[in-house]
Amino acid sequence: MFRKRILLLMALLVASLTLGLAVTAAQDAPPDGFDPGVAPSGFDTNQQTTTIVTAQTATTSISALGSIEANMTVSPTFVMGGTISEILVQAGQTVQAGQILARLDTTNAQIAYDQARLNLENARINYDTLLEPASEDDLRIARANLASAQAAYSSSTVSEEEIAAAELRYKQAQDTYNAQVTSRYQMNGTDEQIALKEAQIGAASFNMEIARLQLESVQQPDNGSLWSASLRITQAQLQLKQLEEGPSQSQLDSAIISLTQAQARLQDAQTTLDRMQLVAPVSGVITSVPVKVGDTVTAATTILEIADISQLWITTPINELDVDLVSIGIPATIQLDALPGVDIPGVVEAISWLSATSSDGIVTYDARISLTTQDERVRIGMTGEAVINLEGSTN
Repeated sequence: MFRKRILLLMALLVASLTLGLAVTAAQDAPPDGFDPGVAPSGFDTNQQTTTIVTAQTATTSISALGSIEANMTVSPTFVMGGTISEILVQAGQTVQAGQILARLDTTNAQIAYDQARLNLENARINYDTLLEPASEDDLRIARANLASAQAAYSSSTVSEEEIAAAELRYKQAQDTYNAQVTSRYQMNGTDEQIALKEAQIGAASFNMEIARLQLESVQQPDNGSLWSASLRITQAQLQLKQLEEGPSQSQLDSAIISLTQAQARLQDAQTTLDRMQLVAPVSGVITSVPVKVGDTVTAATTILEIADISQLWITTPINELDVDLVSIGIPATIQLDALPGVDIPGVVEAISWLSATSSDGIVTYDARISLTTQDERVRIGMTGEAVINLEGSTN
Protein backbone atom coordinates (compact mmCIF):
# COMPACT_ATOMS: atom_id res chain seq x y z
CA MET A 1 0.00 0.00 0.00
CA PHE A 2 2.75 2.41 0.91
CA ARG A 3 4.64 1.54 -2.27
CA LYS A 4 1.60 2.30 -4.49
CA ARG A 5 1.22 5.77 -2.85
CA ILE A 6 4.87 6.60 -3.69
CA LEU A 7 4.43 5.64 -7.34
CA LEU A 8 1.24 7.76 -7.62
CA LEU A 9 3.00 10.89 -6.25
CA MET A 10 5.87 10.47 -8.70
CA ALA A 11 3.44 10.20 -11.61
CA LEU A 12 1.67 13.43 -10.60
CA LEU A 13 4.99 15.32 -10.33
CA VAL A 14 6.05 14.29 -13.85
CA ALA A 15 2.68 15.38 -15.24
CA SER A 16 2.97 18.83 -13.61
CA LEU A 17 6.48 19.41 -15.02
CA THR A 18 5.35 18.44 -18.50
CA LEU A 19 2.36 20.83 -18.38
CA GLY A 20 4.56 23.76 -17.19
CA LEU A 21 7.02 23.30 -20.04
CA ALA A 22 4.20 23.29 -22.57
CA VAL A 23 2.72 26.59 -21.26
CA THR A 24 6.13 28.31 -21.28
CA ALA A 25 6.77 27.22 -24.87
CA ALA A 26 3.38 28.55 -25.94
CA GLN A 27 4.06 31.97 -24.35
CA ASP A 28 7.52 32.33 -25.89
CA ALA A 29 6.42 31.32 -29.38
CA PRO A 30 5.86 34.22 -31.86
CA PRO A 31 2.31 34.87 -33.11
CA ASP A 32 1.21 33.65 -36.48
CA GLY A 33 2.46 35.87 -39.32
CA PHE A 34 5.07 37.68 -37.14
CA ASP A 35 7.94 39.14 -39.20
CA PRO A 36 11.09 39.87 -37.12
CA GLY A 37 12.04 42.76 -39.45
CA VAL A 38 8.71 44.67 -39.13
CA ALA A 39 7.48 46.41 -35.95
CA PRO A 40 4.01 45.33 -34.84
CA SER A 41 1.12 47.80 -35.11
CA GLY A 42 1.00 50.39 -32.26
CA PHE A 43 4.76 50.24 -31.58
CA ASP A 44 6.49 53.66 -31.37
CA THR A 45 9.54 53.46 -33.65
CA ASN A 46 10.84 56.83 -32.30
CA GLN A 47 11.09 55.55 -28.75
CA GLN A 48 12.77 52.49 -27.36
CA THR A 49 12.87 51.00 -23.88
CA THR A 50 15.92 48.80 -23.34
CA THR A 51 16.21 46.44 -20.35
CA ILE A 52 19.31 44.39 -19.62
CA VAL A 53 18.82 41.88 -16.82
CA THR A 54 21.72 40.17 -15.12
CA ALA A 55 21.96 38.11 -11.98
CA GLN A 56 22.58 41.21 -9.87
CA THR A 57 21.51 44.56 -11.66
CA ALA A 58 19.01 45.97 -14.19
CA THR A 59 19.79 49.04 -16.41
CA THR A 60 16.93 50.74 -18.26
CA SER A 61 16.84 53.80 -20.57
CA ILE A 62 14.29 55.57 -22.76
CA SER A 63 15.21 57.33 -25.99
CA ALA A 64 13.13 59.70 -28.11
CA LEU A 65 13.63 62.32 -30.81
CA GLY A 66 13.28 66.09 -30.40
CA SER A 67 14.74 69.49 -31.40
CA ILE A 68 16.64 72.20 -29.50
CA GLU A 69 14.53 75.11 -28.19
CA ALA A 70 15.44 78.48 -26.70
CA ASN A 71 14.56 79.37 -23.14
CA MET A 72 12.09 81.89 -24.57
CA THR A 73 11.60 84.18 -27.59
CA VAL A 74 10.55 87.81 -27.17
CA SER A 75 9.36 90.37 -29.73
CA PRO A 76 10.00 93.85 -28.28
CA THR A 77 8.07 96.83 -29.70
CA PHE A 78 8.25 100.59 -29.32
CA VAL A 79 5.80 102.07 -26.80
CA MET A 80 4.87 104.81 -29.30
CA GLY A 81 4.57 105.18 -33.05
CA GLY A 82 6.97 106.94 -35.38
CA THR A 83 9.48 106.56 -38.19
CA ILE A 84 12.48 104.27 -37.72
CA SER A 85 15.72 106.26 -38.04
CA GLU A 86 18.22 103.62 -36.88
CA ILE A 87 18.45 99.83 -36.58
CA LEU A 88 21.58 99.00 -34.60
CA VAL A 89 21.53 95.17 -34.79
CA GLN A 90 21.10 92.44 -37.37
CA ALA A 91 19.93 88.83 -37.46
CA GLY A 92 22.40 86.44 -35.83
CA GLN A 93 23.89 89.09 -33.56
CA THR A 94 24.21 88.45 -29.82
CA VAL A 95 22.81 91.25 -27.62
CA GLN A 96 22.75 91.99 -23.91
CA ALA A 97 19.76 93.02 -21.78
CA GLY A 98 19.48 96.84 -21.76
CA GLN A 99 21.29 97.26 -25.10
CA ILE A 100 19.77 99.81 -27.52
CA LEU A 101 18.46 97.99 -30.59
CA ALA A 102 16.75 100.69 -32.68
CA ARG A 103 15.61 104.33 -32.59
CA LEU A 104 12.72 106.37 -33.94
CA ASP A 105 13.16 109.83 -35.51
CA THR A 106 13.67 112.19 -32.54
CA THR A 107 13.79 115.56 -34.37
CA ASN A 108 10.65 117.08 -32.83
CA ALA A 109 11.16 115.36 -29.49
CA GLN A 110 14.70 116.75 -29.24
CA ILE A 111 13.47 120.30 -29.91
CA ALA A 112 10.87 119.92 -27.17
CA TYR A 113 13.53 118.59 -24.80
CA ASP A 114 15.92 121.48 -25.49
CA GLN A 115 13.14 124.03 -24.93
CA ALA A 116 12.12 122.35 -21.68
CA ARG A 117 15.71 122.40 -20.45
CA LEU A 118 16.02 126.13 -21.28
CA ASN A 119 12.77 126.87 -19.42
CA LEU A 120 14.09 125.00 -16.40
CA GLU A 121 17.30 127.04 -16.40
CA ASN A 122 15.30 130.29 -16.52
CA ALA A 123 13.04 129.16 -13.68
CA ARG A 124 16.06 128.18 -11.58
CA ILE A 125 17.75 131.56 -12.23
CA ASN A 126 14.59 133.45 -11.25
CA TYR A 127 14.29 131.46 -8.04
CA ASP A 128 17.96 131.93 -7.13
CA THR A 129 17.69 135.66 -7.83
CA LEU A 130 14.81 135.97 -5.38
CA LEU A 131 16.88 134.33 -2.66
CA GLU A 132 19.91 136.56 -3.18
CA PRO A 133 20.06 139.71 -0.96
CA ALA A 134 20.04 143.05 -2.75
CA SER A 135 23.43 144.64 -3.35
CA GLU A 136 24.24 148.29 -2.68
CA ASP A 137 24.38 148.92 -6.41
CA ASP A 138 20.88 147.50 -6.83
CA LEU A 139 19.55 149.70 -4.05
CA ARG A 140 21.25 152.78 -5.46
CA ILE A 141 19.78 152.15 -8.91
CA ALA A 142 16.29 151.60 -7.45
CA ARG A 143 16.46 154.88 -5.51
CA ALA A 144 17.62 156.72 -8.63
CA ASN A 145 14.72 155.25 -10.62
CA LEU A 146 12.27 156.45 -7.98
CA ALA A 147 13.71 159.96 -8.00
CA SER A 148 13.54 160.08 -11.80
CA ALA A 149 9.89 158.96 -11.79
CA GLN A 150 8.99 161.59 -9.20
CA ALA A 151 10.72 164.32 -11.23
CA ALA A 152 8.87 163.25 -14.37
CA TYR A 153 5.58 163.46 -12.51
CA SER A 154 6.42 166.92 -11.17
CA SER A 155 7.25 168.15 -14.67
CA SER A 156 3.84 166.94 -15.83
CA THR A 157 1.93 169.01 -13.22
CA VAL A 158 1.23 172.83 -13.37
CA SER A 159 1.43 175.21 -10.41
CA GLU A 160 -0.94 178.10 -9.64
CA GLU A 161 1.82 180.60 -10.51
CA GLU A 162 2.19 179.05 -13.96
CA ILE A 163 -1.56 179.33 -14.57
CA ALA A 164 -1.61 182.98 -13.45
CA ALA A 165 1.30 183.83 -15.74
CA ALA A 166 -0.45 182.21 -18.69
CA GLU A 167 -3.64 184.16 -17.97
CA LEU A 168 -1.63 187.40 -17.84
CA ARG A 169 0.07 186.71 -21.15
CA TYR A 170 -3.26 186.00 -22.77
CA LYS A 171 -4.80 189.23 -21.43
CA GLN A 172 -1.83 191.25 -22.66
CA ALA A 173 -2.16 189.70 -26.10
CA GLN A 174 -5.88 190.58 -26.13
CA ASP A 175 -5.15 194.22 -25.15
CA THR A 176 -2.53 194.55 -27.87
CA TYR A 177 -4.90 193.14 -30.47
CA ASN A 178 -7.78 195.44 -29.42
CA ALA A 179 -5.49 198.50 -29.48
CA GLN A 180 -4.32 197.68 -33.00
CA VAL A 181 -7.91 197.25 -34.23
CA THR A 182 -9.00 200.57 -32.66
CA SER A 183 -6.01 202.39 -34.15
CA ARG A 184 -6.87 201.05 -37.62
CA TYR A 185 -10.41 202.36 -37.57
CA GLN A 186 -9.25 205.83 -36.39
CA MET A 187 -6.39 206.40 -38.82
CA ASN A 188 -6.54 208.33 -42.16
CA GLY A 189 -3.15 207.45 -43.58
CA THR A 190 -1.78 206.45 -46.93
CA ASP A 191 -2.27 203.05 -48.48
CA GLU A 192 1.18 202.01 -47.27
CA GLN A 193 0.36 203.06 -43.71
CA ILE A 194 -2.99 201.26 -43.79
CA ALA A 195 -1.36 198.05 -45.14
CA LEU A 196 1.27 198.21 -42.38
CA LYS A 197 -1.40 198.66 -39.71
CA GLU A 198 -3.39 195.68 -40.97
CA ALA A 199 -0.23 193.58 -40.85
CA GLN A 200 0.26 194.60 -37.25
CA ILE A 201 -3.33 193.62 -36.51
CA GLY A 202 -2.71 190.17 -38.01
CA ALA A 203 0.43 189.65 -35.92
CA ALA A 204 -1.42 190.75 -32.78
CA SER A 205 -4.24 188.27 -33.58
CA PHE A 206 -1.70 185.43 -34.02
CA ASN A 207 0.04 186.23 -30.73
CA MET A 208 -3.33 186.37 -28.96
CA GLU A 209 -4.25 182.88 -30.25
CA ILE A 210 -0.92 181.45 -29.11
CA ALA A 211 -1.44 182.89 -25.64
CA ARG A 212 -4.95 181.43 -25.51
CA LEU A 213 -3.71 177.93 -26.42
CA GLN A 214 -0.95 178.13 -23.81
CA LEU A 215 -3.50 179.12 -21.17
CA GLU A 216 -5.72 176.18 -22.08
CA SER A 217 -2.72 173.85 -21.91
CA VAL A 218 -1.87 174.81 -18.35
CA GLN A 219 -5.53 174.87 -17.30
CA GLN A 220 -6.15 171.34 -18.80
CA PRO A 221 -3.00 169.21 -18.23
CA ASP A 222 -2.41 165.87 -20.10
CA ASN A 223 -4.02 163.31 -17.80
CA GLY A 224 -2.43 160.43 -19.73
CA SER A 225 1.05 161.76 -19.06
CA LEU A 226 0.21 162.26 -15.40
CA TRP A 227 -1.11 158.70 -15.06
CA SER A 228 1.99 157.29 -16.77
CA ALA A 229 4.29 159.32 -14.52
CA SER A 230 2.33 158.19 -11.45
CA LEU A 231 2.58 154.54 -12.50
CA ARG A 232 6.35 154.85 -12.88
CA ILE A 233 6.55 156.15 -9.34
CA THR A 234 4.50 153.23 -7.99
CA GLN A 235 6.65 150.67 -9.80
CA ALA A 236 9.86 152.29 -8.61
CA GLN A 237 8.57 152.31 -5.03
CA LEU A 238 7.63 148.63 -5.17
CA GLN A 239 10.98 147.68 -6.66
CA LEU A 240 12.86 149.56 -3.97
CA LYS A 241 10.68 148.01 -1.24
CA GLN A 242 11.29 144.49 -2.56
CA LEU A 243 15.02 145.05 -2.64
CA GLU A 244 15.01 146.40 0.89
CA GLU A 245 12.68 143.78 2.41
CA GLY A 246 13.38 140.74 0.20
CA PRO A 247 10.82 138.60 -1.67
CA SER A 248 7.37 137.96 -0.23
CA GLN A 249 6.15 134.45 0.54
CA SER A 250 3.77 134.57 -2.43
CA GLN A 251 6.67 135.41 -4.73
CA LEU A 252 8.70 132.51 -3.34
CA ASP A 253 5.72 130.14 -3.70
CA SER A 254 5.17 131.26 -7.29
CA ALA A 255 8.85 130.78 -8.12
CA ILE A 256 8.84 127.28 -6.57
CA ILE A 257 5.74 126.32 -8.55
CA SER A 258 7.34 127.55 -11.78
CA LEU A 259 10.52 125.62 -11.00
CA THR A 260 8.60 122.41 -10.20
CA GLN A 261 6.54 122.67 -13.38
CA ALA A 262 9.66 123.24 -15.47
CA GLN A 263 11.31 120.17 -13.93
CA ALA A 264 8.22 118.05 -14.67
CA ARG A 265 8.12 119.24 -18.30
CA LEU A 266 11.80 118.39 -18.72
CA GLN A 267 11.21 114.92 -17.25
CA ASP A 268 8.29 114.38 -19.64
CA ALA A 269 10.46 115.42 -22.57
CA GLN A 270 13.22 113.04 -21.43
CA THR A 271 10.70 110.21 -21.08
CA THR A 272 9.49 110.82 -24.63
CA LEU A 273 13.07 110.63 -25.91
CA ASP A 274 13.67 107.41 -23.96
CA ARG A 275 10.53 105.85 -25.40
CA MET A 276 11.87 106.44 -28.89
CA GLN A 277 14.66 103.94 -28.18
CA LEU A 278 14.06 100.19 -28.35
CA VAL A 279 15.99 98.40 -25.59
CA ALA A 280 16.64 94.66 -25.36
CA PRO A 281 14.51 93.21 -22.52
CA VAL A 282 16.67 90.06 -22.30
CA SER A 283 20.05 88.84 -23.45
CA GLY A 284 20.06 86.53 -26.44
CA VAL A 285 20.45 86.23 -30.21
CA ILE A 286 18.59 88.30 -32.81
CA THR A 287 16.65 85.79 -34.91
CA SER A 288 14.59 88.16 -37.08
CA VAL A 289 14.47 91.85 -38.10
CA PRO A 290 11.32 92.28 -40.25
CA VAL A 291 11.51 96.12 -40.53
CA LYS A 292 13.94 98.60 -42.08
CA VAL A 293 15.05 102.22 -41.63
CA GLY A 294 12.37 104.64 -42.86
CA ASP A 295 9.43 102.39 -42.00
CA THR A 296 6.55 103.96 -40.09
CA VAL A 297 5.61 101.76 -37.13
CA THR A 298 3.09 101.72 -34.30
CA ALA A 299 3.21 100.42 -30.77
CA ALA A 300 1.94 97.07 -32.08
CA THR A 301 4.57 96.60 -34.80
CA THR A 302 7.09 93.79 -34.21
CA ILE A 303 10.54 95.32 -34.68
CA LEU A 304 12.66 92.21 -34.16
CA GLU A 305 12.80 88.89 -32.29
CA ILE A 306 15.29 87.84 -29.61
CA ALA A 307 15.87 84.23 -28.58
CA ASP A 308 17.05 83.83 -25.00
CA ILE A 309 19.74 81.13 -25.21
CA SER A 310 20.88 81.36 -21.60
CA GLN A 311 19.22 77.96 -21.19
CA LEU A 312 18.59 75.50 -24.03
CA TRP A 313 15.99 72.71 -23.94
CA ILE A 314 14.92 69.67 -25.86
CA THR A 315 11.37 68.35 -25.60
CA THR A 316 10.81 64.65 -26.27
CA PRO A 317 7.65 62.52 -26.26
CA ILE A 318 7.43 59.72 -23.67
CA ASN A 319 5.12 56.77 -24.30
CA GLU A 320 2.29 56.52 -21.78
CA LEU A 321 3.52 53.06 -20.83
CA ASP A 322 6.90 54.53 -19.78
CA VAL A 323 5.95 57.91 -18.34
CA ASP A 324 5.75 56.55 -14.78
CA LEU A 325 9.36 55.41 -15.09
CA VAL A 326 10.58 58.99 -15.63
CA SER A 327 10.94 61.51 -12.79
CA ILE A 328 12.15 65.12 -12.58
CA GLY A 329 15.86 65.51 -11.93
CA ILE A 330 17.10 62.27 -13.56
CA PRO A 331 19.98 62.64 -16.06
CA ALA A 332 19.78 62.38 -19.82
CA THR A 333 22.20 62.39 -22.74
CA ILE A 334 21.48 64.25 -25.97
CA GLN A 335 23.08 63.32 -29.29
CA LEU A 336 22.49 65.84 -32.09
CA ASP A 337 22.51 64.99 -35.78
CA ALA A 338 24.64 68.07 -36.48
CA LEU A 339 27.28 67.06 -33.91
CA PRO A 340 27.92 63.34 -34.38
CA GLY A 341 29.89 61.69 -31.61
CA VAL A 342 29.22 64.50 -29.12
CA ASP A 343 27.29 63.55 -25.96
CA ILE A 344 25.55 66.56 -24.39
CA PRO A 345 24.43 66.15 -20.77
CA GLY A 346 20.97 67.14 -19.66
CA VAL A 347 18.45 66.85 -16.83
CA VAL A 348 14.70 66.20 -16.93
CA GLU A 349 13.12 69.45 -15.71
CA ALA A 350 9.41 68.86 -16.33
CA ILE A 351 6.92 66.25 -17.49
CA SER A 352 3.67 67.39 -19.07
CA TRP A 353 0.37 66.46 -17.45
CA LEU A 354 -1.40 66.80 -20.81
CA SER A 355 -1.08 63.99 -23.33
CA ALA A 356 -0.82 64.01 -27.09
CA THR A 357 -2.13 61.28 -29.40
CA SER A 358 -0.49 60.53 -32.75
CA SER A 359 -2.34 59.56 -35.90
CA ASP A 360 -1.71 55.88 -35.21
CA GLY A 361 -3.21 56.13 -31.70
CA ILE A 362 -0.01 56.26 -29.64
CA VAL A 363 -0.42 58.38 -26.49
CA THR A 364 2.64 60.35 -25.29
CA TYR A 365 3.59 62.94 -22.69
CA ASP A 366 6.26 65.60 -23.34
CA ALA A 367 9.38 65.55 -21.17
CA ARG A 368 11.29 68.84 -21.07
CA ILE A 369 15.05 68.30 -20.70
CA SER A 370 17.45 71.15 -19.93
CA LEU A 371 20.91 71.01 -21.53
CA THR A 372 23.73 71.45 -19.01
CA THR A 373 26.33 72.61 -21.53
CA GLN A 374 27.95 75.84 -22.73
CA ASP A 375 28.93 74.39 -26.10
CA GLU A 376 28.43 77.27 -28.56
CA ARG A 377 28.04 74.80 -31.42
CA VAL A 378 24.58 73.87 -30.14
CA ARG A 379 22.00 75.95 -31.99
CA ILE A 380 18.25 76.42 -31.81
CA GLY A 381 16.36 73.98 -34.05
CA MET A 382 19.01 71.25 -34.17
CA THR A 383 17.43 67.78 -34.04
CA GLY A 384 18.65 64.75 -32.21
CA GLU A 385 17.93 61.96 -29.77
CA ALA A 386 17.59 62.25 -26.00
CA VAL A 387 18.40 59.15 -23.96
CA ILE A 388 16.92 59.25 -20.45
CA ASN A 389 18.78 57.10 -17.94
CA LEU A 390 16.17 55.50 -15.70
CA GLU A 391 18.79 54.37 -13.17
CA GLY A 392 18.58 57.87 -11.70
CA SER A 393 14.80 57.76 -11.33
CA THR A 394 13.26 57.56 -7.87
CA ASN A 395 10.15 55.78 -9.21
